[in-house]
Amino acid sequence: MFLIVFFLCLFTFYAFGLYEAKKSDWLFPSLTALGLNFIGSIAFFYFISRYSPTIAPKGSLILFFGLFSIMFICLRTVAEKYLLANNQEKILLLTNNKELSEKLKQEVESLGAEILWLTEDFSKDLDLFQKTIEDEKIKIIIADSLFQEEKIYKRIAEFKIELLRPETFFEKKLRKIYLDSPTFELSQIKKDSFTKEIVERSMALMLIIVSSPILLFIAVAIKLSSPGPMIFRQKRIGAKGEIFEALKFRTMVKDAEKNGPIWAQENDPRITSIGKLIRRTHLDETPQLLNILKREMNLVGPRPERPEFTKSLEEKIKFFHLRQLIKPGLTGWAQINYPYGASIQDAKNKLEYDLYYLKHRSFFLDLVILIKTIRFFFFNLARQ
Repeated sequence: MFLIVFFLCLFTFYAFGLYEAKKSDWLFPSLTALGLNFIGSIAFFYFISRYSPTIAPKGSLILFFGLFSIMFICLRTVAEKYLLANNQEKILLLTNNKELSEKLKQEVESLGAEILWLTEDFSKDLDLFQKTIEDEKIKIIIADSLFQEEKIYKRIAEFKIELLRPETFFEKKLRKIYLDSPTFELSQIKKDSFTKEIVERSMALMLIIVSSPILLFIAVAIKLSSPGPMIFRQKRIGAKGEIFEALKFRTMVKDAEKNGPIWAQENDPRITSIGKLIRRTHLDETPQLLNILKREMNLVGPRPERPEFTKSLEEKIKFFHLRQLIKPGLTGWAQINYPYGASIQDAKNKLEYDLYYLKHRSFFLDLVILIKTIRFFFFNLARQ
């Protein structure tokens, strides 16, 4: 029975990002994951003990989690403070593109790595280049036009260092697409298979049934807290540019857009008290499970954009129209990797993740996204 508990721990720790390379606070996610594991294990052991009391020792479970939690926190503290802190990866960037260097600096720092920037002038002194690699213990080199210089290749080959183009680094290490790449390519997008549609619609139906008490409570709370309908219908762009009505719990006051559609902002005065809670936890999107049953959306995919904003975004952001190659999703790769945003730059940053999903979408990636969506629900709920 403890083998199942161990797999539950692995699943939850993965969902809460405790095995990721990104530099972030780990204590709160760890305590949350441990608490959920403990509650889930108690429920599981209680269920098993009703049929086989001898194989579900609850006392052992409590003792195990007490010792495990203490050891886990202690070992993780030591690892973060002494082991990981002294194992910072160093990346050498070779480019004259200042915009690229600034962008990569921000991205690399989020991974807990350090980036060193050299201009292409170093090629005049290859000995200095070699000394820099040795002294700084460079692990990865990112270079743009220098890929065409054979003499640079030979020096780098001596160190067996990973050499990547900027677009390859973005895709391989950051799991996003570099939009400004001059060689951007998008492989043929796979159509949704019949099996995928059946599985997703079945999961949507199951989620509606399981969460129906919560959905009913939210609907009643919305109705009692402010005048207006419980469900809000909003036109969105679906696959192949088709327009459909996405369903949402109403989070704003009635006639919030009487002066025209605008992006919601942080601390938006139009948002109701109940709306703040359900928007932060994204529970306002749960009625879109019905859109999935109607085959207008998927569980996983790029979030559907409003027609009023889509035309402007397509004019200002190249490749934005590619999001419409597949059905939009209730959750997506951009949603779990990028915080909520309401600007052109935010839309561009999210598109980098959406395009990665378009290029690499698979059953496993969908599963990863669904698992990590759990983390965002609990984290955002805790911030209330």
